[in-house]
Amino acid sequence: MKYTVWVVAVALLGGCRQEAALNVPEKSAVKGLASPIVLSEQDTIYLTDYFYLPQTVIDSVDVQGCSYRFDKSRKIITVDSLQDKTALLREVKVWADGATYSIVARQSNEHSFRIETPDAGYKKVQVKGEFNGWNVNLGEMKRVGSAWSIDLAAPRGSYQYCIVADGKEMLDPANSRKVSNNMGGFNSLLSVGESSKRPPVLTTQSDKGSKLTLLVKNEPEMLLALWENYRIPVRIIGQRDSAMLVEVVIPRSARADARSHLRVWAYNRAGISNDLLIPLHKGKALRSSSQLTRSDMPAQIIYSLMVDRFVNGDSSNDYRLNSPDVLPKVDYFGGDLAGITKKIEEGFFDALGVNTLWISPITQNPYTAWGQYSNPSTKFSAYHGYWPTSLTQVDARFGSDAVLQNLIGSAHHHHINVLMDYVAHHVHVDYPLLKDYARWITPLHLPDGSLNVERWDDHRLTTWFDTHLPTLNLSIYEAADLLSDSAVFWMKKFDLDGFRHDASKHVDLLFWRMLTQKLKVEVERPLYQIGETYGSPELIASYVSSGLLNAQFDFNAYDAMVSALGANDGSMQRLWSVLQQSLTTYGYHNLMGYITGNHDRVRFISYAGGAVRFDEDGKAAGWNREVGVGSAAGYQKLALLHALIFSMPGVPCIYYGDEYGQPGANDPDNRRWMQFDGYKPEEQALLSKVKKLTSLRRELLPLTYGDVELLYVDDDALAIARTYFGQLVVSAINKGSEPKALQVELPQGYEGAKLTDNFGATFTQSESRLTIELPASSFEILNGKK
Repeated sequence: MKYTVWVVAVALLGGCRQEAALNVPEKSAVKGLASPIVLSEQDTIYLTDYFYLPQTVIDSVDVQGCSYRFDKSRKIITVDSLQDKTALLREVKVWADGATYSIVARQSNEHSFRIETPDAGYKKVQVKGEFNGWNVNLGEMKRVGSAWSIDLAAPRGSYQYCIVADGKEMLDPANSRKVSNNMGGFNSLLSVGESSKRPPVLTTQSDKGSKLTLLVKNEPEMLLALWENYRIPVRIIGQRDSAMLVEVVIPRSARADARSHLRVWAYNRAGISNDLLIPLHKGKALRSSSQLTRSDMPAQIIYSLMVDRFVNGDSSNDYRLNSPDVLPKVDYFGGDLAGITKKIEEGFFDALGVNTLWISPITQNPYTAWGQYSNPSTKFSAYHGYWPTSLTQVDARFGSDAVLQNLIGSAHHHHINVLMDYVAHHVHVDYPLLKDYARWITPLHLPDGSLNVERWDDHRLTTWFDTHLPTLNLSIYEAADLLSDSAVFWMKKFDLDGFRHDASKHVDLLFWRMLTQKLKVEVERPLYQIGETYGSPELIASYVSSGLLNAQFDFNAYDAMVSALGANDGSMQRLWSVLQQSLTTYGYHNLMGYITGNHDRVRFISYAGGAVRFDEDGKAAGWNREVGVGSAAGYQKLALLHALIFSMPGVPCIYYGDEYGQPGANDPDNRRWMQFDGYKPEEQALLSKVKKLTSLRRELLPLTYGDVELLYVDDDALAIARTYFGQLVVSAINKGSEPKALQVELPQGYEGAKLTDNFGATFTQSESRLTIELPASSFEILNGKK
């Protein structure tokens, strides 16, 4: 077997003295791990995304296999062309302040495809879908003979879409494949880039001191390893069956750091491998969860709560509008920061097993009613916090600066992070400075006279959310500067641990770059920033990098989970296709958020139990009838959702109440008072499972840092393996209505691993063969060591 491994040329000479040539400065010019660049022709690389200090001097750069220009004063690389388009991975080398840094560049591996649909006498036909961010203006089709046609390109994966014929949305008549859109209808479904060839697969095998052994399948053309942001050698040491064994030696420089990281990638002509992220403690692979701290972002378990609906800890700040124009469901309930602090100190979050709180916005909001819903007729209070009239003041109904400080201090004492929900996209019309900055407001009316309200995709950077919420044009430098200063204010005044950012895709990238650079310069501690974007994986990923956000919520994955696990006719195969696309796009060790639900969606359990139909208006359902769980099967299905989220890479996020199965339609019905006791037996059983899942996630390193391998999938069942240096976790789910025996092969190198169950399923094991007996609508997580 022949391998071409570009990175190992020096290492193959034998020995490990290459570390002596690793020039590591006393303080890195790059803060954190440099995120991979997604590279294409006519592209721009902003080195300030990585080298954030203005005083850093970049002497020279080299972009492997590219024709490029380097603007030294602006720290910008312009890529004119990719000279070798088969090289899917490249190294960008940067010489700065006397040190050499390496950044991985991934070539966008898009596949061309064509959509054709028959002509039925239409004047204009367009297509919109996940491949073009649901932007109909990017999907103009041309009439070709008796059909309408369009040529597109997208990475390998499955994509939902619909045809728009003379302004009317419809399924593609030429495609019988369809899938629920989780909003009462269906979308057409197509697959792109299917191939019998497979990209390389990397798995961790063993560690002996500073030497790590990895297994590499599927004949890589290149291996690339980095310790922090410095290139290190890889050495081929042997072969196992059809795979090769390689060795990576941890540099001596790593011994000085309580936490550093090693990363590895590979590629061949079929695509780019999974990436490895190996946490190091004092120069050795981290082997115990006791070594993790709340600063280890991949180890986060987020709990999302709405302040007004959680706990009333201080009745003296209660303020209800008590207006006949505002129904009680959308008035203030009385929850506040003191209530959250009370639950922290009582140990509620410790017992649940979460270590990061995302609290809804707490900046000052108006004391008056706004908006209008027609059936039933009601206006709304600002109980949710998303209508800021101040960007730097704590809303008096939630508490004060001192109360917020106390909450954060208490959380940190319990080893819990606190994320602040920040709104940059818009302000309320009562925001005092609007009259001074009128030119910063985007137009409420479009050139054709139509309202620029809720134009989520075709005017996403200018659309208003409502007529009382002016959108700020954050492509204006002065506007972005002021708003980013306001966000930095919170991180400097309070010891917060990061942001959840509202409506990320509706904000210009200038703002995100400016904010992130300021945070790196002005705030020493690590901060986690996660955004909210609905759209294609490519659009979502365009906001995630070293110079932008750490992560976003993966709503495409959530929608696929709701469809697969909540609907009787859902498909686990379709779900795995979406999850695989997410891993390929965001990385196998991403920091993306994977939710059980949120404040803008119908509660999963009410879908799964049949209390809310997939084909109805979720908001109307919550207003016009009492929505419960429906069938008790909803509890079992919600447990499956939790099990999947806690088994996959990424950051799990529990929406308050989902740990015991609080029902609800869409907002505001999904924002009920939190319940802390008096649980029904089904609720208590679900809560016990969730607590067990959080415990496993925090104890078993493969669930946080492990490799991912698909063991089995069909329409009803899914099994995956997570492996990490001899530790193995197998997670299996049967969503079907009948018992199922899953027979799987254990990952290579883990044959004979001694496994134990955690949820009572029966299993048998014979060397590499594992059989798991799963009852209907159940799951199991096995763990052990080889």
